[in-house]
Amino acid sequence: MSVAERRGQRLRAAMEALAEHPGGLPLREVWGIVCLRVPPDPADLERTKSGRQRAEVDLAWHGVDLVKAGWLRREDRRWFITDEGRLARALAASFAGTALRPPLPLALDTLVQQFPGE
Repeated sequence: MSVAERRGQRLRAAMEALAEHPGGLPLREVWGIVCLRVPPDPADLERTKSGRQRAEVDLAWHGVDLVKAGWLRREDRRWFITDEGRLARALAASFAGTALRPPLPLALDTLVQQFPGE
């Protein structure tokens, strides 16, 4: 599986986790839940110069895309899903397994495709 595909799965898992925690979660807790739902491969667990796992840094970095889309809010070191994020999740789920795409300009799949492959 490509880096971009794993990134997309992790972002989806993060959105799901945040939907289950209306009070928001710190990134470390989001990362822990994401690892349970999308098990990291060895490359994901490599340490960066800061000592954090590569995929955790990637999740934090690309979480900005979800903020820009209006689906995620970061405040006081906590991540929160927005009402728009809940709607995006619901619409994406309703079209899952079909050839149709949700009528959102930044549907989850489209957002993931914007990430450069690595």
